[in-house]
Amino acid sequence: MGYVDKNLLPGERVVYRAQIHWSFYLTPISWVLLSVALGVWGLATNQQLIRGMACTFSPILLLGGFVGLAAMSLAAASIEFAVTDRRIIAKGGVLRRRSIEILLSKVESITFSQPLLGMIFNYGNVVVAGTGGTREAFRNIANPQELRRQVHARLQQTA
Repeated sequence: MGYVDKNLLPGERVVYRAQIHWSFYLTPISWVLLSVALGVWGLATNQQLIRGMACTFSPILLLGGFVGLAAMSLAAASIEFAVTDRRIIAKGGVLRRRSIEILLSKVESITFSQPLLGMIFNYGNVVVAGTGGTREAFRNIANPQELRRQVHARLQQTA
């Protein structure tokens, strides 16, 4: 049972859960792939200087990539996004928890943005603006249009 489920109000139900997109892991995965490519190149060459550099830096990049993957996995596992019939709830953080709860009645607008790769692979950032000037950004969300659609659907039901 996650944070969202533990903090539901009596009678409140979750109608949509958003996920972090797999692109969140691209940087550490790139380090691992670069390490493998550098190692293969170092083993395939006959030049001692290049082979020595490749054999030195390839394990460092590989270790950095795996440490990055572990850190990103831990961070992604700690992130929750949900739309309930009353609120938008988000929680994140491993060493320090940060939670955001916005009542649907206090939502003024919800927007999303997608870079070119986000349009191709269907991920983006969602910004929820609430009354009183609050603005909360949710980054690297898979299918941001669906999150926006779910919030709008709940807003119409409560209006």
